[in-house]
Amino acid sequence: MKLKLILSHFLLLFLVVYSCFAQEIRTKVWLDTSKLEIGDQALFNLQIETNFGTRLVFPTLKDTLGKLEIISPQKIDTHKFDSGIKYTLRCRVTSFDSGLYTIPPLKILYQEQNENTWDTTFTDSLQIYFSSIEIDTTADFKDIKGIIEVPITIWDYLPYIIGFFIALGVGVIIFFVYKKIKKERLPEELKVPPHEWALSQLKKLESEKLWQRGEIKEYHSRLSEILRRYMELQFDFPALEMVSREIIEYLRANELVNSNLLNQLNRAFEVSDLVKFAKFVPLPDEHTFCMKVAIEFIENTIRNEDSTKVEQEQTKL
Repeated sequence: MKLKLILSHFLLLFLVVYSCFAQEIRTKVWLDTSKLEIGDQALFNLQIETNFGTRLVFPTLKDTLGKLEIISPQKIDTHKFDSGIKYTLRCRVTSFDSGLYTIPPLKILYQEQNENTWDTTFTDSLQIYFSSIEIDTTADFKDIKGIIEVPITIWDYLPYIIGFFIALGVGVIIFFVYKKIKKERLPEELKVPPHEWALSQLKKLESEKLWQRGEIKEYHSRLSEILRRYMELQFDFPALEMVSREIIEYLRANELVNSNLLNQLNRAFEVSDLVKFAKFVPLPDEHTFCMKVAIEFIENTIRNEDSTKVEQEQTKL
């Protein structure tokens, strides 16, 4: 009997220790206070700990958190320690109605290192109580003060006049800059075959070492734009106006590249989209992977009629 009891305790301890080491993501949520008056603000905290190499997509918090209003924009702090990375998201919330409110569990997407699928985890729910302001019923009622008329002067309209002319000036500058860029860029792309132009742009981008200097979003935005513009010139479809999924479906439907290269291109687009829209920070080898896939895609889609196409486009100009 004692032997069975010892074995059961040992098995329970083993499962607890194993689950701690096997877990790829750990979440924690808390408020700095759970009781306050209407209109007061509470600090909401979300903490996520992951191992190195784990991809993470934070929940998007815009105007509300459950039925609470978000006052300050979300702020994410990052801290690296021996076994992984700790992310802390903070924002201030409030309510102008009294009552007990529940902050629902938040959905978090993550992808473990060397895995192709995304997993989901949820945070715990929280409760916060807003009490109404006590009113002194023994005090006398006071009359409502009348409206005080304030004379309007030219100075009241001056900020609007200045703002109008500033906006007008900025609009004119943007218009002429856009026309100049459009006029200069198009002939430059048509001077050489699309693949030569695209490869030279990728080489230039790689030499600038943007992601090494921390300009990760700029690096992936330009890489994605070069690829999409090359596709428009090479295959004559509006790649710049399409999302990544639509581009992949178009390439697959028209059998323009083999399935293995198409899968790699899809993964490269996925990394770029996460960087641009989810503040994802890829590993160093993922930056080089995206560049390698872009070069390989262009080299595998070179056509002999490229030079003929360039001459035809130049004739139209």
